[in-house]
Amino acid sequence: MKLVEVKFEIPEDLEPRIAALAAEMGLSFDWAAQLLLWDGYVTHLRSSIERAEKELREPLAEEVAV
Repeated sequence: MKLVEVKFEIPEDLEPRIAALAAEMGLSFDWAAQLLLWDGYVTHLRSSIERAEKELREPLAEEVAV
């Protein structure tokens, strides 16, 4: 088995959003970025961030409505 380390660059405009998601998920910035980049490309990162933000907000909206 080989351990592979991959380095990637996060666009500056996405850093605050990833940091906020990491805090909400209880993860480090690095882990959150890796999870969001699971698809592999920065173009997917933007949609992954939007999807994660939406999923984190939906349960909150349901709780408020109850």
